[in-house]
Amino acid sequence: MSDTPLLRGFQGWRNSPFFDKPVWVATLSNGEEIYQDDGAYPEEERSAWIRLANYCKQNKLGIDVLKARFKSHEIEVGRNVDGFYFCKAIMGSMGSSVCTHYYILGAVKKDVVTKTKWVVPEFISEEEYTDPLSECNTDCLIINGRPIN
Repeated sequence: MSDTPLLRGFQGWRNSPFFDKPVWVATLSNGEEIYQDDGAYPEEERSAWIRLANYCKQNKLGIDVLKARFKSHEIEVGRNVDGFYFCKAIMGSMGSSVCTHYYILGAVKKDVVTKTKWVVPEFISEEEYTDPLSECNTDCLIINGRPIN
């Protein structure tokens, strides 16, 4: 196995500074549970999603289940699909100091990505839509069992 720095397991997350932040949680095909920890390792890739994608590729692993959670509130993005999509977004209005933060989470089935835009940290669903896989940013995708780049 790779020594890729990743936040592993419920207890690891519970004892981390990420416990009071919204996170995705990926259960891998080897049973590991990985939690989002963006920026936790200054010498490594900042994005935990990109680190996870590299770890999966290096170790020939996939994501069986993807969830998102904030403290005890949890939503399931999907399970046993072809892959997953994750992207952060922010929306503001001219002249306003208020911004809304989002996680865009999706499940890949064949060549279609079904996405939901969630307001964070509450995880309130705001919009659902589908995109062709070919039109999605590859940095946002982890496809089980096949390379995307």
